[in-house]
Amino acid sequence: MFTGIIQTIGTVTTCNPFAPQPGQGDAASGTTVGITVPNTWVNNDPLVIGESIALNGVCTTVTTITECAETTTFTVDLSPETLAVTTLGRCVPGNPLNLERAMRANDRFGGHWVTGHVDATATLIDHQPDGSSHRLYFRLNQPEVAEFLLPKGSITINGISLTINHIQGAVFDVAIIPHTWAVTTIGQWQLDDSVNIECDHLVKIVSQLHQPYTHAAQPKPTQPKPNTNDPISEAFCPSTMGTSQIHTGRWFNLQ
Repeated sequence: MFTGIIQTIGTVTTCNPFAPQPGQGDAASGTTVGITVPNTWVNNDPLVIGESIALNGVCTTVTTITECAETTTFTVDLSPETLAVTTLGRCVPGNPLNLERAMRANDRFGGHWVTGHVDATATLIDHQPDGSSHRLYFRLNQPEVAEFLLPKGSITINGISLTINHIQGAVFDVAIIPHTWAVTTIGQWQLDDSVNIECDHLVKIVSQLHQPYTHAAQPKPTQPKPNTNDPISEAFCPSTMGTSQIHTGRWFNLQ
């Protein structure tokens, strides 16, 4: 679990495809990526093999660690699925990545609930100055994901917890304050760059739970009450009982 508060910027140093497995022909089954970070990030809390780290918003697992005098290099394995649905499949040595280590149970919750499971990618289509801040406009590459975006709701872009300003179809915009611009990779993004998108996890949960009820039943036509003063007939008429076929004393309405 993460919060979308970037802790450091790492640099991709290696990208090595897995060796093909028997029976797979020449098809590679994934890629091992090496990332180098400054030791100042891990001196007081060394990395351990098996821990989770978000790379540009993608939850990955540390597989090896190599420590040097001023830097630490670690590797993660990326599955074919990760390579296909995130921007990590286009990583090359020299690329900068936003990094965040998984939070502890007693950590301060600085951003919002981020799982590191990417829902879509988006393309940066415009960048406008906004006072001392910046306003960035993105178009979702999978428009169906727009149903999980809410104005003034949370979104994770390349691992950064941000707030959606406006949404128009598959296009949305966010504001970037100078601090976020300075301590993340945002300042290096160019128009037409692709980024990883994770929608607010709570919105996705509510949407999933609500799906069975999205097509609400049409209201039943109102049935006229019988023109009678007989309380028994009124108690059993459709407007009193609805469509129930259970005729018991608890349905009587003698008022």
